[in-house]
Amino acid sequence: MSDKDRQKKDGHDKGKKNERMRESVNERQSKTMTERERQKHEAKMTNSIPEGAARAKKKK
Repeated sequence: MSDKDRQKKDGHDKGKKNERMRESVNERQSKTMTERERQKHEAKMTNSIPEGAARAKKKK
């Protein structure tokens, strides 16, 4: 297989993978989140330091 053919093939597969990833992201975003899912997502996205017992537990 020539380099040119190999590059075409690699690019084609990568495009398919990206397309599948975009589809799965769109599918997840189209669903409505429950209140608990939204809270969990918000907690993941914020960079907060736990206080009190949670912080003490994390240090161990």
